[in-house]
Amino acid sequence: GLFFIIAFFVFQGNVNAQRTATAEPSVVCAGQTSIIKLSAGLGTIVWQTDASGVFVDMPGRTYDTLLTPPLTATTHYRAIITILVIPDTSTIATVSIAPPSDGGSIIVSPGSTVCKGTPVTLQLDNNVGNAIQWQVDTTGIFDTIPGATASTYQTPPLSKSGVYRAWVSSTPCPAALSSTTSITVTPSSVGGLAEADI
Repeated sequence: GLFFIIAFFVFQGNVNAQRTATAEPSVVCAGQTSIIKLSAGLGTIVWQTDASGVFVDMPGRTYDTLLTPPLTATTHYRAIITILVIPDTSTIATVSIAPPSDGGSIIVSPGSTVCKGTPVTLQLDNNVGNAIQWQVDTTGIFDTIPGATASTYQTPPLSKSGVYRAWVSSTPCPAALSSTTSITVTPSSVGGLAEADI
C-alpha cells in the first residue's frame, strides 16, 4: 500500500509537471486570431480564457492546440490538465492587440520649394507603426526609396520636383499611407553680366 502511494505521487509529479501554453503569434491586430499551443504531456484538457475579466472554461476546447476567436482586446489563456483526478494549471499565454497603423502627416524642412541642389528633410508626425518605407514620385509612379525606413528621411540634393509619402505599419496590422507632400525644385539663380549704358 505504501509503495503504491509513493509510486502514485512520483508518477503524478513526472507526467503532470506544469505544462507551458504559448501563443503564436502573441501580438495580433484587432479582429485577428491566434493559436495557443500546449507543451507535450498527458491528461485531459480544458482551456480557459479571461476574455470576460475572470478565467472561465471554454466548452468543447479539449485539445493541445486552441484557435482563439477574433480578438479585440488583450486576452489570456491557460489550460487545466487533469491526471488521475488531480488537476494542474498550465502557464498563461497572453495575446496582445497591436494599435492600428496610421501613416500620419509629413513635416518638411526647410520648405516645400527649394533651389536645385538643396536637400530636404521629411519627418513623419502623428504616425503609428514601427515599420516605415518612404516613396517618391518624380515620373507619375511612386517608387520605393532604398534604405529610407526611418521616421525621418533626408533626401539627396534635389534636381527635380517630386511627391513624397510613406507606408507605415504597426506590425502585424496592415500598413497605412501617410499624407503626401510635394517638393518643388526651382532652377538655381544665375548672376549673368551687367552692361553699362554709354
